[in-house]
Amino acid sequence: MKNIINSVDKERVARRNKLIFGLFLIFIMLFSTIGFAFSFRTTGNVVEDLEYNGVEFLRDQSTGYWTFDLNGNQYFAVYSPQELENISLANTKTINDYANKPVYFVGEAGDGFAEIYRVLTNYVSRVGGACLDQNCSEDYPLKDCSTDNVIIIEEILRAGNLTGEEAEGIENKSFEEAEDIVSSDTAGSIEGVTIDRNCVYVKAKPENLVRYADAYMYDLLGI
Repeated sequence: MKNIINSVDKERVARRNKLIFGLFLIFIMLFSTIGFAFSFRTTGNVVEDLEYNGVEFLRDQSTGYWTFDLNGNQYFAVYSPQELENISLANTKTINDYANKPVYFVGEAGDGFAEIYRVLTNYVSRVGGACLDQNCSEDYPLKDCSTDNVIIIEEILRAGNLTGEEAEGIENKSFEEAEDIVSSDTAGSIEGVTIDRNCVYVKAKPENLVRYADAYMYDLLGI
């Protein structure tokens, strides 16, 4: 009986996770490029313009977003490329690497995810959630960096914001010891974008995650 209950609970969680992911995609699509373009043309409240690498950027007063046209597509982003010049990326991919192919995301569906999704949706065949190992808590398909295009959005943890089980293991250690443990557990806790075959890791502190997502997005587009 207990096994049956556990199975039912797992199926319920799986359905919930898929529903949340699907609703999030719908939300982004509804408020993505087409909707934003309409809003921008309607308000016309330009407070700043910028030309960067031959591309014209306009910032709307009512939204705070930058909008730009490239290859017949209109995009918008939180940051302009000029604001991100201090971010250097070890990226070897271009937007053509994703063209007409499925792309999978790993991580929480948040602002960093949305920034990249809005660009990729113009090129890829579909977008979905994924797991990279058997220990994944989500009921998403298992994907492999050697064959699948996967983008991992990861917030870097710090000793100061650990909670629950993460904090229990370091509660009796000094701050320096705790920081070493956290850094070790998060592959150095270095902000940036790294490539592992077909997997792209976007790692940053929560307050910088959108900045790095936008930087990767501009790099993909060759801006």
